[in-house]
Amino acid sequence: MTFSEWKKWLIGYPWDLRWFIIMVLIRPIIDNLYFLKNISPILSPPYIVGVLTPIFCLYGIYKYNTKNYMVRDTMLKMWFVLVGINTFCFMVYDPLNFVNWQFVLKLLMPVYLYFFIKILIRTKRDLEGILQTFLYSGIYVVVIFLYEIIVSPIRVEASRGLERIQGNFADVMNYGIYIGLGFISAGYFFTKSKKDTKDLVIIIGVSILCMLALMNIHHAASYGTFMVLAIIFFHYNFKTVKLGAVILFIGASIAGLTLISDQFFSETIEPVIKNDIEVYEGDRSEDQLLHGRVGRWKTMLDDFFRIPILSQMFGMPTSFANTSIFVSTAVHSDFFRISFFTGFVGIMFYLLYFFRVVLEAFRMHYTLRYLVLSCVAFLLLYSVTTTPTFYVPILYITLSVFCYVNKSSSYNNG
Repeated sequence: MTFSEWKKWLIGYPWDLRWFIIMVLIRPIIDNLYFLKNISPILSPPYIVGVLTPIFCLYGIYKYNTKNYMVRDTMLKMWFVLVGINTFCFMVYDPLNFVNWQFVLKLLMPVYLYFFIKILIRTKRDLEGILQTFLYSGIYVVVIFLYEIIVSPIRVEASRGLERIQGNFADVMNYGIYIGLGFISAGYFFTKSKKDTKDLVIIIGVSILCMLALMNIHHAASYGTFMVLAIIFFHYNFKTVKLGAVILFIGASIAGLTLISDQFFSETIEPVIKNDIEVYEGDRSEDQLLHGRVGRWKTMLDDFFRIPILSQMFGMPTSFANTSIFVSTAVHSDFFRISFFTGFVGIMFYLLYFFRVVLEAFRMHYTLRYLVLSCVAFLLLYSVTTTPTFYVPILYITLSVFCYVNKSSSYNNG
């Protein structure tokens, strides 16, 4: 839709729903003010929004109490139940701890956002409006990024002997979010438009910016994820819009040859994977694999298997012990975090839900199939070594897509 059509779509929502779209639009600005928490938590916009969001969501769910917010998928419903039970147990363990109450809102975030977004996303036009809003929000990220590489880095963090630029975001993962989801959103509109020159220009521009960003953030998970997203994009576009795909393929090939040149590989890629290569060659302990994450997971698994079997099955917080580190970003893997948080049964429901989503995607028009498969790949690939369900912008977009899948009217809709 054009910008004027997007504005008309936005204004068409009442304020008790429109706030979410505004939040998607300004979220990168809010996240760039993360550092204000060092002065006081009450001055930090991410903290303020983190408290207000569940309140606004619950109000919207209560006001628009319709069948739209019901969960159709049994697997997701059961996982939500386990999330609720374990969050309650987590809170009961230390109810007077203010930090724990803040953390409870994060643990429940996928639940209340899902129910609210189910109300917001009524048609494919609503889904596309959210994707377009995300692309508009990315303009701010692009401006910050270009300032950092052209003028001066705002904030630099050292990792594996490399310097990562990350603006005023909490960590470099935030750039990775806008690289991946920005490419997915632009790719969807390009795949859908077939012959629109504007969308071709946009996807080429977005692709160039993504590659440029990848060269400067030195984030292994983002390298791998973007590569898979590019493969999915080319797969669907070679079949449908061959001219645009060929142009993109040529551009990507040229960029790819540049990226894998000896100098780039030795200066950028090799330092990121050097430790892992040394592990495979036997020069380092396997505990140091994936930047030391494997050693951390082994230690956590040892503790996990010491708790009662029922807590292993249904979630560590049900043991009423201190489980903060096991259900937080400290795990550095959503697969392990969700396993610790909701047990073996919970991770089974969680993964089966995505299996169901993928099956539903193959009943849809190829443009929606591309979008759904890209979002599933994005979320699950990042889940290997990061905790994407703790990053709000990721949930904004992926839950919007999954909520649309959950609507029976979406099937076979082009």
